[in-house]
Amino acid sequence: MGNTHARRFDGTVRRRTGERGTTMTLRDCPRAMRVVVDGIDLDERHRFRLCEIGLAPGVGLRVVQRGAFGGRVIAFGDERVAVDGATARAVRVRFTQDEHTQDDVAQREENGNMREC
Repeated sequence: MGNTHARRFDGTVRRRTGERGTTMTLRDCPRAMRVVVDGIDLDERHRFRLCEIGLAPGVGLRVVQRGAFGGRVIAFGDERVAVDGATARAVRVRFTQDEHTQDDVAQREENGNMREC
């Protein structure tokens, strides 16, 4: 695979390509890479609101667009949602184990096996 990391000027490492199973925040997520939400590090009120719009642990998604100040536009199912930089920093994600995780999650929701918020 070659070089999967890039060294920054301050000595920290930035991931270039996805490593399956690696946990990161939504803000660190590369564009067009499929990921699964691991958790949301916000208070109960904000977590509940994100769950209402469909962004909950176990949901497969991908980053469609990256904003200038850390905001992200994400896609899951037929939805597209914009989140601000602070929220993107609070959403922990990991790379999917297979390419069809997002489709499997959508299919489970259609069958009535929805996750609890």
